[in-house]
Amino acid sequence: MVIADYLRQCGFRIVEAANAAEALIVLQHEDAAIDVVFTAVEMPGARDGFELSRWVRENRRGVEMIMAGSLARIASSAGDLCDRGPHKKRPYETASIVTQVNQLLSTARREKGRGDL
Repeated sequence: MVIADYLRQCGFRIVEAANAAEALIVLQHEDAAIDVVFTAVEMPGARDGFELSRWVRENRRGVEMIMAGSLARIASSAGDLCDRGPHKKRPYETASIVTQVNQLLSTARREKGRGDL
């Protein structure tokens, strides 16, 4: 994945998954330090990015989501999945993903400091 390689070059620790089922295996380990999940709306396998986002929201409080894909589909089907609305229309600029990940991490750190997570 091009974005995973780019984020690694920017200094982020990345865990990749080929589909939602693989991502869920990682996310189900509560000791896995996952702060942000970047997912495609449409992906191979039985589950899509919406289902993955719903699971994360219900089971991994404090993990932020970024969904990439058709902005129209994201807006109509998943507006409630990402509280801060981090939706990216493809093609997206890789640098904008780094900025957004940094913003989400900064917000999460502030909230953890206040005991909100």
